[in-house]
Amino acid sequence: MGVSGVKKLIIICIFSICLCLGALEIRSRIVDLSGRGIAYATIQAGNSFVFSDAEGLFHLQTRADTLIVSRIGYQTRTVATATIGATIMLEADPVNMPIIRVYDRYDRGSSAALDARSIHPDTNSGLRTVGDILLDQYIMDSPNTALSGEAQNISILGNLSRHTLVLLDGNPVSNSGEAFDFSRIPASEISHVEIIKGASSVYGGSSAIGGIINIVSLKPQTERKMELEGGLGSYGMYQCRALGSLSGAGYNLSLQYSRNFAENDFRYSSTQGSGKRENNSTKQDHIFIKAALASGKSQFETLINYHKFHRELPGTVNNLPLFDHAAMKGEDAIYRQAFITSAKQWNNEVSLQADHSFSEYENLASSIPVYRSHTKTRSANILLKDAFSLNHDPFSLDFGIEQRLMMYGEKSLFPESQEWQRPTPKWLTALWAFARHQKDWDLFTWEQGFGIRQDWVYPDKYSEVFTPLRLEQSLTLHLPLELKAYGNIGTAYSLPAFRDMYWMGDSQAQGNPDLKSESSRGGMIGFSAANRFTRASAEYSISNIHDLIRWHQHDGYTWKPYNVGKAELRNLELGLSLYPLSFVCLEGGIVFSKAKDRSGSANNPANPTYGKNLLYTPDIKAGATLKLQSPHAGAQLSYRYTGEQYTTPDNLIGPIPDFATWHLGLWLKSPLKILPLSLDLKLENLSDERYEIYAHTPQPGFNWSLGLSLSLRK
Repeated sequence: MGVSGVKKLIIICIFSICLCLGALEIRSRIVDLSGRGIAYATIQAGNSFVFSDAEGLFHLQTRADTLIVSRIGYQTRTVATATIGATIMLEADPVNMPIIRVYDRYDRGSSAALDARSIHPDTNSGLRTVGDILLDQYIMDSPNTALSGEAQNISILGNLSRHTLVLLDGNPVSNSGEAFDFSRIPASEISHVEIIKGASSVYGGSSAIGGIINIVSLKPQTERKMELEGGLGSYGMYQCRALGSLSGAGYNLSLQYSRNFAENDFRYSSTQGSGKRENNSTKQDHIFIKAALASGKSQFETLINYHKFHRELPGTVNNLPLFDHAAMKGEDAIYRQAFITSAKQWNNEVSLQADHSFSEYENLASSIPVYRSHTKTRSANILLKDAFSLNHDPFSLDFGIEQRLMMYGEKSLFPESQEWQRPTPKWLTALWAFARHQKDWDLFTWEQGFGIRQDWVYPDKYSEVFTPLRLEQSLTLHLPLELKAYGNIGTAYSLPAFRDMYWMGDSQAQGNPDLKSESSRGGMIGFSAANRFTRASAEYSISNIHDLIRWHQHDGYTWKPYNVGKAELRNLELGLSLYPLSFVCLEGGIVFSKAKDRSGSANNPANPTYGKNLLYTPDIKAGATLKLQSPHAGAQLSYRYTGEQYTTPDNLIGPIPDFATWHLGLWLKSPLKILPLSLDLKLENLSDERYEIYAHTPQPGFNWSLGLSLSLRK
């Protein structure tokens, strides 16, 4: 990290600490009788109120003598501010309203992992896709251009994007093994996002070598609302969104449509020279529909997510004439039906999900027609799943069965139309179980969890059997400074994706349908300390990957994928959060990574890659965010630093230089109920930094976006 970047981080810290000295704040935690934090409790002080976070923590500034604490399912409590300690305890008071009881007891779609980290989107900050929410976290990486409308493939802590399993309400949506495009899911339909780090196939199956990102959609709402939004920004960007929802006795319907268009032709300067990056426009259309019917203890849900896109693909700046008229268009959709039955101590969900994608790549009119290509690709996945959950304090148990069919194929239309190339469909049958136990003492809470999963994969040539495992432990010491130690060990696997076996749009690449699955084992240990003003954490993780799929030269001039690789990833993550005032938050962290190639032997001179850094894995990732927020206005200043990244397996070519960027977000909300308008402004790359994330692919300099929305609720 550069000296100037360190100075700027120190300035932010000093500013936040100075603010901390200005007033006395009320900070506490809302808990139940067992000491478990209560999320989303309402804390009212006079005419203002706040909500507790996912762990039950809250902070506010007030001159009121008392606080009123309330939450559905608990008795309302009034507490004198002068007597508030580290915790405020609420006693359960079950409600007798069937529809609310179903929603409140069953945390729809949430993960069973003890160490899952939840991210709740700030609906005021102009985050419009799930990708925007994730890239706001310093532990996330993306190889894509940082502009509106571009694809958003994301990886966790230096792992490959395809090694991140993506779930939507607990069901896989990236099960074909391809890197998932997070721009497909609108942020406005999301309750929160959960991140599970490390080998975690036990929670979802294939592709969870690097971890899991579980997107939890909004629960059925009891209010009627309508939202209209429009926006514009740099490089010819404009977007619009319309959302409406209806609800009544036992039903809920939510419908959203959005469109995004951007030219995205920006000027750049790099080691290859300077110029304007043209043929880079994007267009996207989204439709998101969610409906629910509830009767007594049962609920029926339907979800549809449709995404249509057209993207021009200019290629790298050292080969612009080869791809100056290349483009891809396509569509993808997720359809899900679920029937949920809930009772006091158990619930059962039967779901049927189908997701389909189609894309067409064309590069026939480029100035230098070396890589002329025209291909169509399809994939389809069908999932039938039954999941049962039983909760009997202090134990809980989840188990289930699923059957999945995965199909994909490609058809070449140049130089002449050919038959569809379809690798053998894969059938997958899985059984799983997760058991958790919690023991509470006066000062201690001990949690432990164990999961096991059995996957059978049936192609026509041979069958594969995988048995992922995961063991989790957590010990919390309840003091004014709450101390927690936690850790896990686990295994994971990843089936070969279609793009692992076949390279799109390159006549000099050979396919290999006989690739084996990749596997990994790893673990993590972490510590945290928290009180009303501060939270600090440290985590160390290690992962060993076997049969890593890599492309190598074949016969001197063509490329072919092989299972030749082994890799070792080690990460040290340090985080710090400060809450000096009720309207001020300072968060930051740094990740030190060592990602090494362990293929072959160190004593083999014919293996020049052993011990070298893995491609596109920065040695350091760091970030800091200062948030200022009131009921009607807010600001967020962010700093992001990315270290050096190597671009070749042997590391002979120098790495991509490190870079740092600054980002500012502002929002305003009208205080008038008759005119509920919101305005948000995002200023990206304030210092106009010129940098690259991927070799010969420059990123844009300073850019901006402005959004205006109208929200009516009843």
